[in-house]
Amino acid sequence: MKTKYTPPPPWLVDAIITGLKTLIALSSLERTPAVDMIQHTAMVWAKAVNRGRQLEEERDAPRIDEAFAVIAATYRTWPLPIDLIEALPPLERPAKALRLTSEESIRSGQVAIRDILEGIQKKHEEAQAATAKARLANADREAATRAEQQESIRAELDERRRRREAREAQVSDPKASSGEGGA
Repeated sequence: MKTKYTPPPPWLVDAIITGLKTLIALSSLERTPAVDMIQHTAMVWAKAVNRGRQLEEERDAPRIDEAFAVIAATYRTWPLPIDLIEALPPLERPAKALRLTSEESIRSGQVAIRDILEGIQKKHEEAQAATAKARLANADREAATRAEQQESIRAELDERRRRREAREAQVSDPKASSGEGGA
């Protein structure tokens, strides 16, 4: 099934003519068409841009101007209609306001908001508990490490004390340490 051809609206052709004139004025773009071809070029572009789209002058004319500005600032060669389409800024979608009109829908909305807030509060409390648990586990590991370090230091001090006492015993009684004691 073929779709019926719809000619581009005049405002679209005018917007494209204005944009193409801007590009021609640059005169530095490679493959720029002749000035006397501007009307025909604009019509071809307008058909391509209009194809399969529901364009509105108030909404889309500023977007087309912006797209041509982007092309003028960034292209080195003459663009194609697809370049204009791709350079169009995205449509701004207005946020729909939620209308609560009946008492029941208002209560329903309040319950939903309360449930969401309770869920957020619960997750916050769970996160705090997990953080506290992690901190306790970390503190326990640090305490165990300190205890191991202290035990290691005590053992080394005991070993040094034993060696020192053995040296002192040798110095004070050289016979006892050399095995010449009386027997």
